[in-house]
Amino acid sequence: MTAALILTDPMIRRFRISGSAGTLSGLTFVVKDNLAVAGHPSGAGNPIWLEKSGIARAHAQPVAALLDAGADCLGKAHMDELAFSVSGENAWYGTLDNPAAPGRIVGGSSSGSAHAVASGLCDLALGTDTGGSVRVPAAYCGLYGFRPSAKIGRQGLEANGQPSSESSGQGSSGADSSSDSRRQVPDLVPLAPSFDTIGWFARDWRTFDRAGQVLLPLLAPSPPAQLQKAGEPGARENEGGALVVRLLVPEDYLSLHDQGPEIGARLERLLDSGANGPEAARRVEFDVVRVPSFGDWLLEQCPSLGPFASADLETRRESLRGASPGGSAEKVRLLRPSGSAAARDVMRAVQGAEIWATLKYFVEENGWEGLGSDLHDRMAWARTCALPEKATEVALGREAMAEAQAALGRLLHSQSDDVTPSLAGGGRSRPPGASLLVLPATAASPPERGTTTTNEDFRRRTFELTALAGLARCPQVVFPLPEVDLDSNDATERDSNQPLAASFLGAHGCDWLLLEAVTSLAKSHFKMP
Repeated sequence: MTAALILTDPMIRRFRISGSAGTLSGLTFVVKDNLAVAGHPSGAGNPIWLEKSGIARAHAQPVAALLDAGADCLGKAHMDELAFSVSGENAWYGTLDNPAAPGRIVGGSSSGSAHAVASGLCDLALGTDTGGSVRVPAAYCGLYGFRPSAKIGRQGLEANGQPSSESSGQGSSGADSSSDSRRQVPDLVPLAPSFDTIGWFARDWRTFDRAGQVLLPLLAPSPPAQLQKAGEPGARENEGGALVVRLLVPEDYLSLHDQGPEIGARLERLLDSGANGPEAARRVEFDVVRVPSFGDWLLEQCPSLGPFASADLETRRESLRGASPGGSAEKVRLLRPSGSAAARDVMRAVQGAEIWATLKYFVEENGWEGLGSDLHDRMAWARTCALPEKATEVALGREAMAEAQAALGRLLHSQSDDVTPSLAGGGRSRPPGASLLVLPATAASPPERGTTTTNEDFRRRTFELTALAGLARCPQVVFPLPEVDLDSNDATERDSNQPLAASFLGAHGCDWLLLEAVTSLAKSHFKMP
């Protein structure tokens, strides 16, 4: 059993379930192996879990929705063990090679789903995302990836804070959920229920959008009238012109990526070329606002983040004792409170407690040898998060989550212009409209296989970038940024070099706006491959 084993097939089980006639007819998809597919078990990346899982009696709702819309299911895909990783490395089954960057990791935990789409095995794939498990592999593989507002609570999908009344009848390990409180979630094997959600991958914006029209009715509130798609009478005419969307670009978050300046430059070229694009494609117009320090704003808006920022600052100060930072600017950065690091540590504290509460029975029943060797330290850490002396910290973390959701809602969902000037340090008045945050999707291009466990700084920065969406239940889309000559009007969405991606994050419940914005941007620039 070794994570160095190279896995060549992204699929753990191949089968074919034909879809009905519908809008997705002719498309194929695969399903991450922690989601229910009727007639099949869910192994969640662990052979013992697979052996004990039982057979699902019905499909997870997103699986059923894709089938009902006409797509064919080609099977279930490999994943990181119990979804407790974002590397794509699994000690039981091995590590997939990245089709978009050979010799490098795919990312996880939805590793097989991303690989299947990136390699051309299928058109779409379903994954789950708790701390980045759709967003990280999408970025590493040069794909579009969507994490929605909905969470998968203990009673199923919750798009508007209300649990679904539907149930597949399969609990968290495939058994009947009616008699065992541990078997909580019908649609998937849970990890941290306050953060778990279901997302999807696609190689091109058109397929990504088509899937969104099918999946977002399950995963998000209904779209406002001006964002309803063509085909619903009067939808476009109701808008009365292009929708103005402010893009808030936090410089401090951009700096968390090894190639932050390059991401900013590619995005700028993309938007500049869009200003001269065909009018028909510019249904959404973008107004870019540079934000010097979004982390500072976050700390001001979310008082419960303060203790986490102070604890992180003390840790960094301790690490600096006897060390020599590269320069004065770097030292200043290391010695001031960090809102992004505080958000990351809130996510870790609450997620850790939930992960142990969810999976402790599996460890107790099967022993530590029932886990892959690379999962031992992570599970031991999760156990410490659930200790009684950590209860106050976890409770404070939940308060910070509520504050973050409210603050980001005010900022991003506001139709007034009285929020962004102070955030951006003054400047010209901004027209009313919704806003999106623009962030790097990860901390770097995909690392080489076998290096992620030894690079703690890389992992910490990655979770600083993925934390916001989970804390505030925000939808987030990964958007590939290939190195292309946009002036040639011949751009495609795939990059022959290492993939680089931005992400767009919207307010909770603004999933339809987010989908419309990113597909409008892509439509203006990218020809279909």
